[in-house]
Amino acid sequence: MVRDNVTGLIWEVKTDDGSVHDKYNIYTWCDTNSETNGGDAGTCGEGTDTEDFINALNTEHFGGFTDWRLPTPKELRSITDRSKYNPAIDRVFFPSTVSDHYWSSTTYADDAYAAWGVYFTYAYGYDYSKSYWRYVRAVRSGQNRSFDHLVLNGDNTVTDTVGGLMWEQKTELNKNDTYTWQAAMGNFINGLNAASFAGYNDWRLPTPKELQSISDLSKYNPAIDTAYFPNTVSSGYCSSTTSDPQMFRAWGMNFNRGNDYSDYKSDGQYVRAVRGGQNRILGHLTISTPRQASFWEKGSTIPIQWDTAGISGNVKISVSYEGGKPATFQTIVAETVNDGQYDWKTGERTSFNCMLKIEPVSLTDKDKGTVQGLFSIGSFLNASPPNVVLEEPADPDTPGVPKTFRILLNNDPGGDVTLSLYSSNPGEFSLSPDTVTLNSTNWNTGEEVTVTPEYDGIADNDQTASVIVSTVSEYAAFQAKEVSAVRVTVRDTDTDVTVQSVYPAYGIADSPLDVTVRGANFSSTTPVYIYPEGGTPAAITPVTVLNETSLQVTVSAQFAGNYHLKVSESVLENALTFATASALDTKKAIIVAGSGPYFDNSLWNATEKCVNKAYRTLTFQGYSAENIKFLSRKLWTDVTGNGENNIDGDATKANLENAIKTWAADNTDELLIYMTGPGGEGTFQFGSNAAPDILTAASLDSWFDTLSCKIIVIYDGCQSGSFLSRLAGNNRILITSTTAEERAWFLDDGELSFSFRFFDALSDNANLIQSFTTAKDNTGSVQTPLIDWTGDGIPDTLSGKRSEPETIIIGRGRITDTSPPEILNVSANPEILLNQETSSTLSASGVTAVNELSRVWGRIIPPAENYVSLSAPVVVLPTIKLLDQNNGTYQNTYEEFTSQGIYNIYVYAKDRKDFQSLPKLLTINQSDGETAAPGDINADGYVTLFDAIQVLKLISGKKVAPAPGSDIDGDDKTELENAVYILQKVANLR
Repeated sequence: MVRDNVTGLIWEVKTDDGSVHDKYNIYTWCDTNSETNGGDAGTCGEGTDTEDFINALNTEHFGGFTDWRLPTPKELRSITDRSKYNPAIDRVFFPSTVSDHYWSSTTYADDAYAAWGVYFTYAYGYDYSKSYWRYVRAVRSGQNRSFDHLVLNGDNTVTDTVGGLMWEQKTELNKNDTYTWQAAMGNFINGLNAASFAGYNDWRLPTPKELQSISDLSKYNPAIDTAYFPNTVSSGYCSSTTSDPQMFRAWGMNFNRGNDYSDYKSDGQYVRAVRGGQNRILGHLTISTPRQASFWEKGSTIPIQWDTAGISGNVKISVSYEGGKPATFQTIVAETVNDGQYDWKTGERTSFNCMLKIEPVSLTDKDKGTVQGLFSIGSFLNASPPNVVLEEPADPDTPGVPKTFRILLNNDPGGDVTLSLYSSNPGEFSLSPDTVTLNSTNWNTGEEVTVTPEYDGIADNDQTASVIVSTVSEYAAFQAKEVSAVRVTVRDTDTDVTVQSVYPAYGIADSPLDVTVRGANFSSTTPVYIYPEGGTPAAITPVTVLNETSLQVTVSAQFAGNYHLKVSESVLENALTFATASALDTKKAIIVAGSGPYFDNSLWNATEKCVNKAYRTLTFQGYSAENIKFLSRKLWTDVTGNGENNIDGDATKANLENAIKTWAADNTDELLIYMTGPGGEGTFQFGSNAAPDILTAASLDSWFDTLSCKIIVIYDGCQSGSFLSRLAGNNRILITSTTAEERAWFLDDGELSFSFRFFDALSDNANLIQSFTTAKDNTGSVQTPLIDWTGDGIPDTLSGKRSEPETIIIGRGRITDTSPPEILNVSANPEILLNQETSSTLSASGVTAVNELSRVWGRIIPPAENYVSLSAPVVVLPTIKLLDQNNGTYQNTYEEFTSQGIYNIYVYAKDRKDFQSLPKLLTINQSDGETAAPGDINADGYVTLFDAIQVLKLISGKKVAPAPGSDIDGDDKTELENAVYILQKVANLR
């Protein structure tokens, strides 16, 4: 047997002795398991097939094990050596290898009668008929983590955490570019590095094995996960490796079906760049631990190990959480002896893109350092598969077809770990069960979770949400860990043609206007009409359908005025405005998406949905793309549906400063700035949690001072109200989603947030104050949006100090007739829970809507939710769907009112045109539930330093609601003695 220390796989070594391991034994392919054979069992015989061979090894307990199996194609390719041929393998470790075809365990995606194998003469991957006789090599063990764990970095790159590599994503602009092998190695790679693509200058062509690592042989045309690698052409991509012995050819991979190939270097081929690994140079330091693609728990100690190369003196060790970008390395230790060993306590920072640097301190040896990456620091939590695709039910009475995934750990926890699971958007899918427990018995096999799609009746295209996993275990190593473990895509089955927005929405009178229309279920026969109020619809031809969600038309010259657009039977009121001159040329807007699509940013889905909503609203109100500066860490996004990138730059503090002080300073009468993302006391965060780039209110204020135009600021984030007084100034209007001491709420992936509702209203009425009022009413009492329209830094009431705010119109002033649903009454039975009762029936009555209702639901806020950190946004809460009783009443029973205290339940209704009602509040008093332990002020089950800080805030008069556990001595007071008690408890003195 041979163990591969990189993959952890243990391989059978073939013999030349006539036994079951003999190198000349050949078999037909057979797998009688219908769940794994791809739909065809193959050619099964009596002792002559691959299943018989594997059973024989396990029956005889070969090597003392009974878990031998056929390798996957990737595993089989992992032991090839393309520097050799006939056979292409290291015969020191794998003697008696025949230069021929070896079976894998995987059925060919395009043909169930064939299976994958590897031709070890040249290390080709091929598909063969399952009836063919081929050689076999068994394997066992391996890493518990998935071979396909990919992470979107938001900058047109993807990290493969299993391979420890960062990959270039292709775009619509460059996906079809081809190069000769020499040009790919030269012009293409040199161009990326000269331009510092994504901030890096060490891009290279991948090796054949690296190319193979991102193939997905369960797919074809192309054989890759297009969610992570869009714009992949189903053709050949070249590698960096010459095809020996034919020096005029190079290896590559055909991503149509995932086959290996070699081609002439002079032929044009597609390319994809990669980076990562370690450049090993003789006489230089070489890092052995942490290995490339290794995974380390945050807060753990990593034993950094390296080859000293005989260099005397000390070394400096530093780490980059940003994949090794220049200026992102942070010092771990400024000087330590060059003895090849240093123990590093990682702390709480997390990243899939860690790089370690070790360099001699001595100036004479300064250039003999090394850099090693990529490796990961994060949480133990994992899920398989990481992506689930569901189909929405066709109607309310049809149950959704569920799918399953498994939640598991990457290491043995040594105790019970109980996890709570939440849908980030319950309107799209539900989960069962909502808690799982993992321990030493099932940590690597995991527990099964069922995902079921929900019917929403809205033609809103495919919707993507996440499963949020939070730890509620008492096991210390897993406290307070949160990850977005599974991405869920719900395929929309609603067949109605709907129109949602038009871009551009503002044209010059008496001139034609090319527009892109966004909506759902467009086809080549979809008709489009235009007409003014009270006019007769006139057909627009021709109609160019880009895809089912967008089409393009040229609107003929129109008189000045507002026009409705009708697509099939769906009408978008006042969709287009024509005017003799553009009054919008001097109105500009800046949209800022804080942080980015990092794995430790559970707020990103909501952030992206909100900023995209803002962009569509502003363009719909007449802002041109040239007058909007859109900053985001996700550097390519087509928001308007015209096939073009709408992102203008990376979301960094420097880019925002330049946009305000330079771009907005030119020909601007009014500047609107919208920011959303992670916030805090007087701060707004760019970048990841591992390497935050913090904007302060003071800096923003100083940038505003360079402008003379009117400034309108909308800031949605935790403690955003702390900006109000700091940004006060003449000719400024300031809107924040919270006070200085409140959390921001971003539920349903942002659809239930202040700013999403603000821009939703703004698209329909264009009035700043009306939109603020609507969004404020939608938040209920969970947060307190503020507005200062006088610029004095003091929140204004809606009674007003002057009449101007009532006429503040954003953009072209588009107004539509909206009729959202209404809820007359809400109730609970019982409202007070006694005698350990935990369930109550929730009802909404008098629910009316102009359009057909799609959903009525309740959002449940437990008592403990009031005591969490002010800088932690609310992204998930328990939700209950209220069921139609066919009389205007909707109800259901919730059975988890378990904590003592007051539950607030906000009830909403939504119709099939996506209009949403204002919330109705009802309360449940649980008088006999679980109580917090003494000192546990935030009722999370633990007494920590956070509880002490909360008590100190209470004593100082800060707005923090006390939990039952805050009154330690039972005198109904929150006093300094209580904080002292908690500090002693934390220090294990009690």
